[in-house]
Amino acid sequence: MAYFNTTDLTPAELEDLAFLRARRSGINEDVEEIRSELDGINAQLATIDVPDEEYSPNGRHMSLARKNFNIDPKKGMEYMIQHNLVHNSPASVAEFLYKGEGLRKSAVGDYLGENNPFNLEVLEKFCELHDFTDLILVQALRQFFWSFRLPGESQKIDRMVNTFARRYCANNPGVFSSVDTCYILCFAIVMLNTALHNRNVKTPLTLDGFITMYHGIDEGRDVPRELLEVYIVNIFIK
Repeated sequence: MAYFNTTDLTPAELEDLAFLRARRSGINEDVEEIRSELDGINAQLATIDVPDEEYSPNGRHMSLARKNFNIDPKKGMEYMIQHNLVHNSPASVAEFLYKGEGLRKSAVGDYLGENNPFNLEVLEKFCELHDFTDLILVQALRQFFWSFRLPGESQKIDRMVNTFARRYCANNPGVFSSVDTCYILCFAIVMLNTALHNRNVKTPLTLDGFITMYHGIDEGRDVPRELLEVYIVNIFIK
């Protein structure tokens, strides 16, 4: 190791050297203090029993069940019910799907769209978990469709939109004269949204064209023009 003679240093250099030595000593003390604090934290963590869902037996079971559901929604849900991971009731299944933790939205949509008594009741309960009060129809539809992905089959979409329309009218009595009017407008909004955001549509739909298309849908009457204008503006800005 090489050494240097401090007698060769100027008074200013000696002062700088003394400062650096003091600073180094302070840094070493800081490092030791940090190490001591980390040792204390690690000791505390070692005594804490933190439940980890993924590592607990039941957590691993549920994690596997979710993966099965994402692959095959019908069999996956049957597995959950058989192993008491989800209670065998439409309300419990609906709540599980609504929370959606670890579930693919497309799988949720496929399950909700199935045409059997149990699934249809699950769809009803699932829709009831949404509150559409005081939302305009476009906003309510957006909220509903955000909770799952629409399946491709037209019959499934029809059942979902019909269920939504009943729920929307129940939350907003008096907005439409009938559920059928709401149902028709739901499809109109979906089609309009597709047309406005599809670059392949060469002739964009105008407000007048939209209103004309749905003339007399409210039990022979027209839906108020100002209401349709609100729908279109809301679709445009989103």
